[in-house]
Amino acid sequence: MLEFSTSDSAETGLLLDIARDVVYREENTFKNHLGYGEIEYDILLEYLRYHELLVFAHLFFKKNNLKLPGEVENYLRNNFYANIFYAENLKNAFWDVTIALKEKNINSVPLKGMSLINTLYKNRPGRQSSDIDILIEETDLAAAEDVMLSLGYKKDLHGFSQSYWRNHQYHFVYTKESQSSYPVTVEVHWALDYRRSYKQLPLLWQRIQNHAISGQAPLAYLSREDELFSLALHLRHFGKILCIKNVCDIAILLNEYKNSMDWDYVLKECRRSRIGSTLFFCLTQAKLFFDVKFPPSVVQELEISPRKRKIIERFIKNKTFFRNTGSARDKKMYLYGHFLFFDNYYEPINYLLNIPQEQFARFYGLGPYSFKTKVIYKLRIPYIILKNISC
Repeated sequence: MLEFSTSDSAETGLLLDIARDVVYREENTFKNHLGYGEIEYDILLEYLRYHELLVFAHLFFKKNNLKLPGEVENYLRNNFYANIFYAENLKNAFWDVTIALKEKNINSVPLKGMSLINTLYKNRPGRQSSDIDILIEETDLAAAEDVMLSLGYKKDLHGFSQSYWRNHQYHFVYTKESQSSYPVTVEVHWALDYRRSYKQLPLLWQRIQNHAISGQAPLAYLSREDELFSLALHLRHFGKILCIKNVCDIAILLNEYKNSMDWDYVLKECRRSRIGSTLFFCLTQAKLFFDVKFPPSVVQELEISPRKRKIIERFIKNKTFFRNTGSARDKKMYLYGHFLFFDNYYEPINYLLNIPQEQFARFYGLGPYSFKTKVIYKLRIPYIILKNISC
């Protein structure tokens, strides 16, 4: 196990215990070390919101009979039931979409949250999910759009052109009003990552597996190895790259399939699809926080330099827990992390030099096609540097 000192923060220790309870709940191999000292609940709630563990926090406190201030207990309880209600709403919408696609002979598989809550989290209720992610084959995009529109969904281009989404993204977004206070969002993916000059995971569709979960009709899922790649590649997309919920996903997956993971396939695809550094980042997170076991030879065969390994470990240790979370900090962490997720420096540098104007505008909250944005876009390198210095 890598040596890791979280900090002297009682809030950090409690947060990690909540996360470890999620990962090791069924195996009961982790003993909660209760007795944290004085907890500043505003800090704890900030951490829980950022790391998307609020729902699990409610279950943890209830399980361990930990007394909370009344307003904190009410907040967590209300959040729990609101999320459970919304999750059921998403599951119903997911099955409606999946059945409608199948009726049109369109192959689809759930990604991320909707896949995990049906499998790895089936006995861990409460995983937070804000939308539905579905993967289809690229040749079925037009037919899938007809299905989504027939179900009452509207395509949401967020003010960008159709060609931008088609040429520079990997999914289309569809939204529909629901009975809850939030609309249902479905992201229809045709790839797991941005388009590259090389083909990623070319065997993915050949390795699809069918499972019947909890008496439901058999459903197609990614293989466990491609599920691992899906979760790892998600870090390359803008978001909270240090979110502990995502590490829980990886840790539970690796623990569940520790005796049956096809590491030969994983390593071969890491080399072919150039995902080695991204996977090492995820494995390091799982090892640091949850002491997840995997063959020692895996790290060696990923061929990550010792220097880069140390940089990644230091980045995770020093940046995962911090105050004043927000979009500016997320942008800064994403840009730093972007240079750690690729197996060479050419790809992240090329990304910054040739980023589409729409994507640049989206990242910095600018109007995608305004004159101001066009000027800033031409000066994007000094602009990016100045924005990061000011964060």
